[in-house]
Amino acid sequence: MPADGLLVRDIAVAEPGSAAPRGRVAGTVSAAGGAPLAGAYVRLVVDSGPAVPRAWARTDSLGGFALAGVPLGTHT
Repeated sequence: MPADGLLVRDIAVAEPGSAAPRGRVAGTVSAAGGAPLAGAYVRLVVDSGPAVPRAWARTDSLGGFALAGVPLGTHT
């Protein structure tokens, strides 16, 4: 994990065959040692243009999160 505590990951979202393409992103946030991070904030922003958040989530007690209705594309 970086010294500032901020970890950024790029992801691509795809859900073929949808009239209004949307997807779901889910995962787990963990500390450098592997322990889950409860209460961490996760945000998804558009890859191009101003960094406008598309979705927010807060991790559960096991570090899990899910973002639904995510527009298709590459996000950070």
